[in-house]
Amino acid sequence: MPTMRKPPDLHHRFVYMALFALVLSSPYAIPVNWHSFARALNLVPAENPGFLPSPLINQTWYVVFGSIALFIPAMLLSLRRPLPGADKLIAVSALVWFGVTGLRALFTPGIQWSYMEVFLQAAFLLVFLACLTTGCTSRAISRFQILGALIAIPLACLALVQNAGFDPLPYSSTMPGSLDAVHGKHVVASTFGHPNYMGSYLAPLIVLALPLLLAGQQIVVRVLSAVSISMAVSALLVGGTRGPLVALAVGGVVFFLFLRREKVQWRRAILLFAAAVCAFGVSVLALPFLRPGFDIGDRLLGSKEIASRAFYWRVGLYAVADNPVFGIGPGQFDRLFWQNILKTPDTAPGGSWHFVLASVIRGVRPGQMHNDHLQVLVETGLIGAAAWGAFWAAIVRSAIKLRSALAGRADITRNAAVCGAMAVVFVDAQFGFPLHLPCSGVLFWLVVGMYATWKPQCNVLETHEPSS
Repeated sequence: MPTMRKPPDLHHRFVYMALFALVLSSPYAIPVNWHSFARALNLVPAENPGFLPSPLINQTWYVVFGSIALFIPAMLLSLRRPLPGADKLIAVSALVWFGVTGLRALFTPGIQWSYMEVFLQAAFLLVFLACLTTGCTSRAISRFQILGALIAIPLACLALVQNAGFDPLPYSSTMPGSLDAVHGKHVVASTFGHPNYMGSYLAPLIVLALPLLLAGQQIVVRVLSAVSISMAVSALLVGGTRGPLVALAVGGVVFFLFLRREKVQWRRAILLFAAAVCAFGVSVLALPFLRPGFDIGDRLLGSKEIASRAFYWRVGLYAVADNPVFGIGPGQFDRLFWQNILKTPDTAPGGSWHFVLASVIRGVRPGQMHNDHLQVLVETGLIGAAAWGAFWAAIVRSAIKLRSALAGRADITRNAAVCGAMAVVFVDAQFGFPLHLPCSGVLFWLVVGMYATWKPQCNVLETHEPSS
């Protein structure tokens, strides 16, 4: 008598349904509706807010517990089935990076005070490992592109409503860590609490939706992508998100370059991009030694964000000087910020950088360095920076190699969209910290995990494709 068998793709379907649900619902992790319902029934006191004080904290814990909830059954389902093929360079380099960060955290004094940072990075690792337990198909990527375009519409719509002067979310009306009221562009933040956090999440989704607009086979899908892209770009513009907008422009260029077949074109573009990154890195590393002849305050105070970022980078570079090999430890830049200021010259009253303390940040800790790549160097040292560089080098190598191997138009556009989305995160990380945010961080590691397990399947399909 024949026995019942599980469908061969049961594990694949469960994992990606759970991953998509986690990543695409993370911006909505705001238990405001429950509080309103409970207060109406007198289940909670009226003065009890019923939810955590900021969207960022809500979303962080949502991603942490959600990743644990999906990882355990994903691993149990994968025990009796062989692991799918994955891009070894991407998988190994990513795991090495997570390993270096974890080991540095174990030997960091006072790491318990940065537990949220540790938990969030562990959640990203679980999401990436869940992707490695199953193979990613082209259909899964297409579904994620459609769902991402769909989920971006209400997020962008809320930002546009906030720009019109109405905000339905009852979060605190003061800036986190200060008594200043939320004003200006900070009001336009959708469900994220800050416009740049919103931009870090929406910008990759915009690039992922480009193939739906340019090569979608159904008119409904094209209309959906057009509405999603236009609304998301409008939200970024009204939110004044300069970093994500620059990253979006670079990601769009990468997308269109990967659609072309002329090798000279994209090789030249990669060389120019590498030169720009090197120039940016040299300028950042030279920052502690700059002694300009003009008044830094007058020059930079015109943009408080630029002034504060330059100040954070300067403090971080002086902090890592004590332990350049292993860094100061994950999450320690913010915790030790005031101690590290004492190591930074020209920050005392009368110094050329004191204006940032007195007029810009005014006693508020930065949270992050506002440059993920530089923060890797500061918190994990040269060893962590080498692992991080190897990870991105593996992505670039695999992307170029896969581009030349693909033959089908649909797979070429998917590859271009995924590479463009990862380029968005890379550039955005130069000015912000998308990889330390729950929503944009978990989105990035899902895309990387999908790409790592999708690549070898494409090569196998092409190798065994029957000739006509």
